[in-house]
Amino acid sequence: MKIGLMVLFSDLSHLPQNQMFSEILEEIDYAEELGFDSAWVSDHHYATPGIIGNPLLLASVISQCIKQIKLVPRQSCYRSSTRFELLKMPR
Repeated sequence: MKIGLMVLFSDLSHLPQNQMFSEILEEIDYAEELGFDSAWVSDHHYATPGIIGNPLLLASVISQCIKQIKLVPRQSCYRSSTRFELLKMPR
């Protein structure tokens, strides 16, 4: 069985943006430490409007912090999925 983490921004909408980003990174880091297989990042603003100005940019930051966990887009359009593929390129 594979286990993934879905990053939901709305749970953090009450926090200042820098603290919210920090907590998202900590949560994904902890999921990786626990052996989770994937972290799902939305390409939409499924939260308070404007809370994540550019989800793809946040995903690029996350991609630089993870070691083994797979970063997966929860996408709804082709354009976002092709952009997200760039983040999966090896470092």
